Amino acid sequence: MGVVSVVVHSAGDLAAASALDSTIRIWYLSNHRSLSVIETASTETWSITWNPLPDQQQLATAAGTRGTVVLWNVGEETSMQTELALPQVCLTYLPWLPTYSCGTCAL
Repeated sequence: MGVVSVVVHSAGDLAAASALDSTIRIWYLSNHRSLSVIETASTETWSITWNPLPDQQQLATAAGTRGTVVLWNVGEETSMQTELALPQVCLTYLPWLPTYSCGTCAL
């Protein structure tokens, strides 16, 4: 099925793509080898974005009509870190902006 969103990690070594088949595929750019495939609920991956810090391999997904943001720890064993509910919101775009005052990142 069609690709909805593609993002490259700030370190330049990983890319992630969400698709209409409700999957997020993560792969190494250097050798095109698959790192992970995340299966999500139907229509729940409208937007994806990486944590902007080069040493952090966290991916955030906007879960469309459910109004949630899901944070994933990406690696050989990719796992869901947390799910944030935003009631009565349909998320189609998700920026991850650095918070410069404390040196960490926030949605």
